[in-house]
Amino acid sequence: MLVQEVLEEIIEKLPDNTLSVPSILRKITTVRDELIRSSGAAQQHTDAVVSSLDLLQGVSQYPLPCPASNIIDVDVQWGDYVPGAITDNYGFYWVRLPMKQFNQRGRIPYYYILAGTIGIYPTPDVTREQGIKIFHLPVIAPLTINDLSAGTGFDPNYDMTLVFGVLKDVTTGAQQSRFTEQYERWAHDYRSANNGNEQYVIKERW
Repeated sequence: MLVQEVLEEIIEKLPDNTLSVPSILRKITTVRDELIRSSGAAQQHTDAVVSSLDLLQGVSQYPLPCPASNIIDVDVQWGDYVPGAITDNYGFYWVRLPMKQFNQRGRIPYYYILAGTIGIYPTPDVTREQGIKIFHLPVIAPLTINDLSAGTGFDPNYDMTLVFGVLKDVTTGAQQSRFTEQYERWAHDYRSANNGNEQYVIKERW
């Protein structure tokens, strides 16, 4: 469905609608982004994009390429072997980092989020071009009036999930209960259809 069609579906089901078009578009964006963020692990890995950053000696914090909640995996090209490291075709060690609090200590490298940055502990002692790979859900721009003739950025087979997601949030009483039931049914079908995809094997990521 086009954004215009989703918008029309919402307005048709709200005969007493007083919401402006920009307001409805913001609500569609909110429902869409929440559905994508809450998708299962298999679907997240299937939809993941990768942002690469240079690993810099002596630098522990780097700009985030996406909201922290979008991050799926963080992999770093480490200088020395650590348990769990994988060697790529060029003989470099890659480590999948767990997430921890920034002030924790330990022998195994990890990443943390602090003040809008992603931090690496311990501080890297080598420089590697594109030595940080951040796998994350794509950052999709909010919908605006200019997007009415475009797609929603959601699975086109389940755009009605967006319709009922908005409707349940802007109604009350029996009407809200009815729309919530329809939303849950569509959301369940969306997750069931999309969560069966296999995760990528980490060796294929280099």
